[in-house]
Amino acid sequence: MNIMKKLTDNHVHSRFSADSEAAPEEIIAAAKAKGLGGITFTDHCDPDFPKEGGSFDLDFEAYTKYMSELRLLYRDDIDIRCGIELGLRVDQKELLEDIAARPWDFVIGSIHVVDGYDPYYERYWKDKGEREGLRRYFETALECVMKYDCFDSFGHLDYIFRYVRGGCLYTWEDYKELIDGILVTLIKKNKCLEVNTAGLAYGLGYAHPCPGILKRYRELGGTLITLGSDAHKPANVGFGFDETAALLRELGFDSYMRFFGRLGQSQLLG
Repeated sequence: MNIMKKLTDNHVHSRFSADSEAAPEEIIAAAKAKGLGGITFTDHCDPDFPKEGGSFDLDFEAYTKYMSELRLLYRDDIDIRCGIELGLRVDQKELLEDIAARPWDFVIGSIHVVDGYDPYYERYWKDKGEREGLRRYFETALECVMKYDCFDSFGHLDYIFRYVRGGCLYTWEDYKELIDGILVTLIKKNKCLEVNTAGLAYGLGYAHPCPGILKRYRELGGTLITLGSDAHKPANVGFGFDETAALLRELGFDSYMRFFGRLGQSQLLG
């Protein structure tokens, strides 16, 4: 059964993100073509990003103005919301909290920088090696979810596994203590865990986080999830949503959260 029309994609990027060239209108057209009920733009804001990755600053005024105009323009076709993917770092609390306090619909908190480096690039792994590089990511993620309350959902928890050079020989269980700490903290703070289908789009074989982590989240009492493709181009909007929704139902989830003015509303998975 195709359930796309019952779902919304709550993590998409456009040309307002430094790593996307997609016009917002192209993203909207793709969402409409796939029968989605709504999308939430969550373009990147990662202040003082490492030089090798370029600037991930966001023009807040231009972005919110443009999205407001699009929401009005397409109001009869699809519901459009304006959010942000905020790069969390342990040393930027006041700055990030100020950014999150703007009038967004939705704030995703993600880790893109660890110890001053982006794990996407070889330089991060050069000195640490694979095992320590992965450990430092999860340690940083735990520190940030404990420190910050300014986000609604924690983004792509185990995405770092796809950046291990030559294929990853490690599993989430190798870092279970840290991952349990992250999940328990999210649950205690009433924060959502994002289910991000980019891993499927990139051929990893599973969404982020992997089924084992999602199962563990349920075992620990977690119920709050958000659903997003992390699309940076139109072709990936809503990617893998049918199979991901089926997996989530198998694991005991029957709904996900969508945010409007930072207030979460439960949506059925179908």
